[in-house]
Amino acid sequence: MRIKEIELITFNLENRYQFRANYGQFDSRELLLTKLITNYGIGWGSCPTLGPYYSEETIGSARYIIKNVIGPAVIGKDLEFVDDYLDIVSSIRGNEFAKASIEMALWDLFARNDNKPLYKYIGGKKNEVICGNSIGMIDEKENIIFEKIHRSLKKGYQRIKIKITPGWDIKILEAIRKEFGNIKLSVDCNAGYKIEDLKIFKELDRFNLEMIEQPLHYNDLFNHSLLQKEINTPICLDESIHSVYDVKNAIKQKSCEIFNIKPSRVGGISESVKIHNICQKNDIPIWCGGMHESGIGIAYSLAVATLPNFVLPSDIIPPLEYYASDIIKDDLSINEDGKIKLSNKPGLGIEINQDKLKKYTTNIIKIN
Repeated sequence: MRIKEIELITFNLENRYQFRANYGQFDSRELLLTKLITNYGIGWGSCPTLGPYYSEETIGSARYIIKNVIGPAVIGKDLEFVDDYLDIVSSIRGNEFAKASIEMALWDLFARNDNKPLYKYIGGKKNEVICGNSIGMIDEKENIIFEKIHRSLKKGYQRIKIKITPGWDIKILEAIRKEFGNIKLSVDCNAGYKIEDLKIFKELDRFNLEMIEQPLHYNDLFNHSLLQKEINTPICLDESIHSVYDVKNAIKQKSCEIFNIKPSRVGGISESVKIHNICQKNDIPIWCGGMHESGIGIAYSLAVATLPNFVLPSDIIPPLEYYASDIIKDDLSINEDGKIKLSNKPGLGIEINQDKLKKYTTNIIKIN
């Protein structure tokens, strides 16, 4: 395959409601699509970075890296497989979201060329994914959160995750357990706590949570290992995991019992598959996290989540649950069993609504 041109398409989608977590709040979402124009056809990739409060990357930095570093290095090169691309960009440190946006588009193209749906092409064993819902901190109003949980359970979501922060944790969990009983429940701290908050974590043990996601600093595997020894609830690492190396170190230090894999955060599908295989070998359950993406990004997460060791409900939420509109033609709605069914069309299996993409586009950069 030869990449002839890359288009970087920046667009904005309006939220249905304000979303708030420890890394910030937003009413709309800036997203980036990578369009690869090749002799195999056109492939689409997604770059859903949330900016410097979630990771080091921003939409602007991703555009810069692709335009000035990745693009010039790959355009005109003959690629026999995705690994050839990964070899070319292996010397670029970090910038996982930027690198992943090109890598994912290549997977789409190679799968289509082989006339296979992407999820089967990467080794997926099921054509549907079990989903949970993630609920942000909504002005600390219990009644609004209750309403969202009721609606989520009615729709079939098989796990509820609540964003928490110091001062907004024990009280809301007590209220949720009183209202909803023993539903599958987890919390996401987005690195908002410190090891000195051990008393709070010991209190969280009594709520029978499925997991506590990323409680401590995003670069701190050591203190996570200390915390996991002190509490019964499994710790799940998210922001701490950027590569296979991070996973191996976390396993060695016993920093957690569960991993949340977001394909864009770890550099793409190839790294996600490697992480999956290591966790499967070590009997560590994993699930696929969400990035409040468009339908294109969601489709890649769905493909990855069909791998056999993704055994916990994933935070893959249909885009129209949180956006007023999206840029795809396909229906990614959740069924009554809390699952999203994948397309069996070759490649990613998703078609972009070009009129809507044009409507929401704010910037286009062409690299050739």
